[in-house]
Amino acid sequence: MCDCLIGIVLSILILSHIILLISGIKLYSVKTGSMEPEIHQGSLVYVKTYKTKDDIYDNIDVGSDITYSTNNKIFVTHRVISLSEENGTLQTQGIIDNAAIEDISYTQVVGKVVFVIPLLGYVVLLLQSWYIWTILILTVVIVFIFKLLLKELRK
Repeated sequence: MCDCLIGIVLSILILSHIILLISGIKLYSVKTGSMEPEIHQGSLVYVKTYKTKDDIYDNIDVGSDITYSTNNKIFVTHRVISLSEENGTLQTQGIIDNAAIEDISYTQVVGKVVFVIPLLGYVVLLLQSWYIWTILILTVVIVFIFKLLLKELRK
């Protein structure tokens, strides 16, 4: 019963992730509090991706929360405070008091935040670390061996 339930839950998670990828939604974990109190540190943000300059300027307005990539390939989620289609730039800012204003190019924009789940980003961050996967795999192997040993001892 328990094995079947785990299989069903994993299947649903994998299927939903595939559907999100096909629909152009990417998931990002919020690592800082720059968007507090609206988007909390540790939240999981669902970001609708845009590929072209026209898509970006057609779908993103002043006040939109966006995710973009820095020159160091770090992903940041901030609010758009101004945009200039002629220059191909946007200005973003975290909403926490006195957050720095950042000028970015439209080419850095990943997309617009469409949905937020508080705290779930912490789970994603944990699952992205290799030592958590090592512990999970070792736990599964140990449980499997333990089940086999119990089965043999009962014979």
